Amino acid sequence: MKYLIEDSSFIVSLLNSDDPLHGDAYNIFVSILRTDKLTVIIPSIVLEEVLFVLLRNGISSTLVVNKLQRMLKIKRIEIYSIEKNLFNLVENFKKILALPYSFKANDSSIVSCAMKYQNSYLLTSDVKMRNRHKNVYPNICCFQDIDNCNALETFFTS
Repeated sequence: MKYLIEDSSFIVSLLNSDDPLHGDAYNIFVSILRTDKLTVIIPSIVLEEVLFVLLRNGISSTLVVNKLQRMLKIKRIEIYSIEKNLFNLVENFKKILALPYSFKANDSSIVSCAMKYQNSYLLTSDVKMRNRHKNVYPNICCFQDIDNCNALETFFTS
């Protein structure tokens, strides 16, 4: 099985039709749905970020909730509970903290979650996240970058 861990930036772009990266996110999501050997993992903290950002961007709470609920009903989408698995992330946090950068705690939680899955990619538009964490988890794909999208397409189809 292959795993795709989704960051909030991807889901925000996917669910917000006014987002400049919406088309890219939508096209990738369609590819994800066509790939039956792929499970999508969404860390619980990502859902909190998505909810907050979409509401902050002026999308009605009813629409946000409806969109998230529809997305989460898709069979191959699973929520990874960071709260329930917190202590399983300790070793990954130690690897991240050994790097010579400052980190956002949420980004490090998401990357630590991705590190738990063999044969996985993390999907984001956050270039800083990718650059800061690539030494401990190199499979971070910025979906707005065509080279990254080609690598992701290869991952989907191999």
